[in-house]
Amino acid sequence: MKMKNKKHKSLTARICLLMMVLMLSTGCEQDKLSDNSKETLNVVGDDVSNPQLPQVHPQGEAKPIEPEVVEVMSISDFETVDISEFKQRYITLGFYMSVNDEINQETFDAISEIKLRYNDELPENQIKKSTVDAFMKETDEKFADVSDDYLMLTNKNLSLRYDYEPENKRKVEVLANRETFLEGNSAQAVEDMFAKAKTDGIKLVLASGYRDFGYQQGLFDRKVDKIGFEEANKIVAKPGESEHQTGYVVDITCDSVDWTLVTRFDETKEFDWLQENAPDFGFILRYPEEKVDVTKYSYEPWHYRYIGDPEIANFIMDNDLTLEEYHENHLN
Repeated sequence: MKMKNKKHKSLTARICLLMMVLMLSTGCEQDKLSDNSKETLNVVGDDVSNPQLPQVHPQGEAKPIEPEVVEVMSISDFETVDISEFKQRYITLGFYMSVNDEINQETFDAISEIKLRYNDELPENQIKKSTVDAFMKETDEKFADVSDDYLMLTNKNLSLRYDYEPENKRKVEVLANRETFLEGNSAQAVEDMFAKAKTDGIKLVLASGYRDFGYQQGLFDRKVDKIGFEEANKIVAKPGESEHQTGYVVDITCDSVDWTLVTRFDETKEFDWLQENAPDFGFILRYPEEKVDVTKYSYEPWHYRYIGDPEIANFIMDNDLTLEEYHENHLN
């Protein structure tokens, strides 16, 4: 299955188009002649030469010394590029900010810190091309590999781009507390699993599925307002880091916990049924209680991830693995 990044723009290409070749402004103009340049002489043997004056070849023709060209771009140039992706890249480096088309003070602050990280001393509102290139290279490594399809790893280290959405997304036709959408094959697997549960006398309720980047950003920001960034980051994924954006994830609940998402869901017969049967439909419990140090998320007995292959799903569940551990030790 192929995945796509809807409306995705190549920020690298846009930046290259905007890159200006210019001399640094006053205060950084190391290329202009100083007033005492004539007093700066190099003495080599009997030869006295001024490095700022044209040098003469043995054949007699003059070869002027070209000033050093420094490639820079102004922060104002970013107003014409994809600011949302630009800002998301900063999130992957630990600078949390709202992903939108606005260049505000937090954007300037993040840019200033990145310039210092790469040791570029430039005027306040200019960014050197080498800094941009290094920034792009470092952040490219922090995006999820969508070519992994159902085994795609999305977590606190690997983000989905802000405009990513699953192909063939459709509504899931099961008992749910809200209208819920998933990637096509994931939706079918959920419907098949809920139907089997019903025949076994188990009543499952779908609580949530696909969430886009903007929706996740709203959830995260509201949680930060209530409990602070550090605590919010333990229980709610930052935008781009949420598995719900893959379209492969469902949150499941039941009547006995009032259709809510609470850890005591693991005391229910519905949870027991899922532990036994969910892998047969290609689902795994994504955030086990004993693997918080691996997943970096709190225990979520309601959160099930579709990985496509029931054989792999059973292997992961039978061996008490996380998707991270499967990637590290069993995926070539």
